[in-house]
Amino acid sequence: MSIADLKARTQQIFDMFNTHDAVAAAACFAENAELRDVAVARPVQGRAQIAQLYTRHFAAIPDSHVRVDRMVAEATTVAVEWTRTGTRQGRFMRIPATGKAISFTGISMIRFRDGAAISDTRVWDVAGLLRQIGLLTSAE
Repeated sequence: MSIADLKARTQQIFDMFNTHDAVAAAACFAENAELRDVAVARPVQGRAQIAQLYTRHFAAIPDSHVRVDRMVAEATTVAVEWTRTGTRQGRFMRIPATGKAISFTGISMIRFRDGAAISDTRVWDVAGLLRQIGLLTSAE
């Protein structure tokens, strides 16, 4: 895949996530893909588990939207800076719903093989989210 193809495929992953169709979004990944998220205890393995993770995200933040802020690609990997917004209407990270609007940033490193994402490693501002919902105090 060319760099332009990698970036287009990456954008498609985020666009599919924003449709809130967990199965369709997970279909952007290879059958045996691995997703690592700083807020998830163990890696998520395969499309079915990725779809389950997305379903939990959509239940917790039903108006969730992820905006791609920047992409950089090299070889078979795309680095993506993103911003996620929404309203916490359900349980998320074992924390009950707060009804509060949230906005946080993160970075994903997505590797591709044969046109499908084979791994996605996500690091995002968990502390910033916890501050927004009142579980951490603001930095002095």
